Amino acid sequence: MSEQTTVQPPEDELVVRPVVVEPPVSTTQRYATAGVLVGLGLITIWLFALRADWDAHAKLRFGALNDPKVHQLSFPSAPVCLAIGIVIVTLGLLWLAVPRRRWFGAIVGSALGLFVVALLCWMSSRNQFSQLDLVGLGSSTIQVAARPEYSRFRVRSACRTESNRYTRS
Repeated sequence: MSEQTTVQPPEDELVVRPVVVEPPVSTTQRYATAGVLVGLGLITIWLFALRADWDAHAKLRFGALNDPKVHQLSFPSAPVCLAIGIVIVTLGLLWLAVPRRRWFGAIVGSALGLFVVALLCWMSSRNQFSQLDLVGLGSSTIQVAARPEYSRFRVRSACRTESNRYTRS
């Protein structure tokens, strides 16, 4: 077994220690992000809260429509959308006042998530929807995305017809 020894540097020797400093947020990113978040919050307040029917209730289901055991969440849509809009505006003003790089993803992600919640509340409170099935909405989105006719990567034929001057070899 080998023994390790530690040697102390002489007192007159200069020791360099690297310091990691977080780069500041650019002014453009600061104002643009704050403007987008405040605008998104004002759109949420104006479209989903103030122009909504204050007596309408949002009804969200978390399972199959005909299953009696599945819980349904029901709440007044317009006040919830108003509160969500105020929170989004506050997040925008918070980013404008105290921008930190490590908070950027959390602030923008929270604001976008809250906007989607407000959109779902507004959709479920409209007259055309008696209740909004969140699980069915997610599975139908996956079904549409998995269809080959909607795929971005379509398989194209390697050979063309004779009318296009190419024949199969």
